[in-house]
Amino acid sequence: MIRSGKDGKKLSKHLLEMKFMKVSRDRIQEEEDEQNSQALFYNQISDALKSSSSKFIVEPSWVVCEGLKCGRRSYRGMNPVIEKIMEMDNQDQKVLTKVKEEDVDVTAEEMAVLYKQEATLIESTVRSCNKRTGSTLSPPSTKKKFLKPADD
Repeated sequence: MIRSGKDGKKLSKHLLEMKFMKVSRDRIQEEEDEQNSQALFYNQISDALKSSSSKFIVEPSWVVCEGLKCGRRSYRGMNPVIEKIMEMDNQDQKVLTKVKEEDVDVTAEEMAVLYKQEATLIESTVRSCNKRTGSTLSPPSTKKKFLKPADD
């Protein structure tokens, strides 16, 4: 049975297949398709878009636009003014990356030196402990063989 209209009455499938019911069948099919599409995208479409009175979304803050790049582009001297703007943006980006690199408390070279010092300190500590206990750092060189269980 296929649902028909707002009153909730249903029409049989065989009745809808008849020629004179073609318009009703098409209308019912469109309603079902619309319901399915609304069910799929119900959380992505705002109420303003559903009413279709407003085709624009008004954002109360300009923070969304902060990281956007200039929409106009020019390459190989086609528009020198825009290329100057692009060059200035690139310079600003380079300055920001330099500031971020300088903002780090410890540089990569300093970190490597500190890591090497810590590694030597740990190694010397382990050696001194092994000298006291009499063990060695290297694992035993002989590999143990598998022993078969004794037959009773």
